[in-house]
Parts: sequence; C-alpha cells; structure tokens
Amino acid sequence: MIISVIGSGGKTTKIKQLKDQYLKEGKSVLMTTSTHMKIEEKTLVDPSYEEIINEIKKHGYVHAGGKAKNQKIKALDDEVLERLKKEIDVILIEADGSHGLPLKYPRNNEPVVDKDSNEIILITSLKGLGKPVQDVVHGYQEMKIDGNQKVDSLFIQQLINIYLEKIKNSLKDTPLESLWILQLIEQNPRYH
Repeated sequence: MIISVIGSGGKTTKIKQLKDQYLKEGKSVLMTTSTHMKIEEKTLVDPSYEEIINEIKKHGYVHAGGKAKNQKIKALDDEVLERLKKEIDVILIEADGSHGLPLKYPRNNEPVVDKDSNEIILITSLKGLGKPVQDVVHGYQEMKIDGNQKVDSLFIQQLINIYLEKIKNSLKDTPLESLWILQLIEQNPRYH
C-alpha cells in the first residue's frame, strides 16, 4: 500500500501516526518523500536498497531519502523505490512541501503524488483562519491576491478545491482506493 500525504500544516505528524498504527498491525513501513522533508533522528540519507531492507528487518520501519540541502531529504532513487514497493507493506510519502505553514497553494507541478498511490490524504489547517494570507499560506503569490487578505473558511475551501482538481487531472488513470481530507484545528502559537 502506498499512501501519499499532501497539503500543509501536519503532514509529517500524520505520517508518524500512520507509521505507528501500521507497526502495531505488524506491517513493515517506509517513510519517505517525493519532494523534500526534514532529516530527523534515525533518518537514512542516500541509502542503498540493502541498507533500507536491513533497517526494516531490525525495526520494522525506516525513514529514508536522498540527500538534499538544508538538513532535508529528497525522493529516493526511482529504481530503489520501485524495488521497495515489492518488499514493504506500507510506503508513506510526504508528497508536498509547505515550509511548515498551515495552508498551501499548490504550484503547477505540485503535489508530487506517486503514480502507484492507493490512498491520498490531503491535510489543511484551520490555524490560519483570520490571519493575513501572506503569513499563513505557502505559495500565495501565485494566486495573485492581496497578501493582507484575511483567510476565511471559503478561502480554505478554495484551496481544497484546487487540490482536488489537480489530483483528478494528474491521476485520472490511477485507481485510488480512497482520498481523505483532514482539517486540523489545534492551535499553534507560531500563527497567533
């Protein structure tokens, strides 16, 4: 199973929750990215196929990716990922970047959803409500709107609709099993 997590404001947290859930079910798990993701403790950077498989055998899961700049990983080598798809029960892919902001406007080439994804989870956050767009929306400049405009629920729904249209157009030949839309509401002092 391949699950691509897109959107903003909680993708990595959701991936970690899913990893824990699938480990409890006795499944092997790979956490990776198709864009960029922070290097965390125990992340394998530029690993070989064998290194990833050895880590899976030891711990049941691995967080891995290619080396990128600024303490981040990027997508694994395509050949390595294709081999891993045949060996690992669940592959969790962070398929979008938002620089830690609660909302995102996806650019033309985003999100970067794996062609073999069974599920997509779109995350948006209500943390940006009432805040200026320029402070809480990654990529808002491409929307050609006033950055001082306040985020409201209609604006968030517009972002969700843009994502849904992009998914529909880019994955029209992919038989998705499910698409989840999660809106997070917990408060984060960073956006007050």
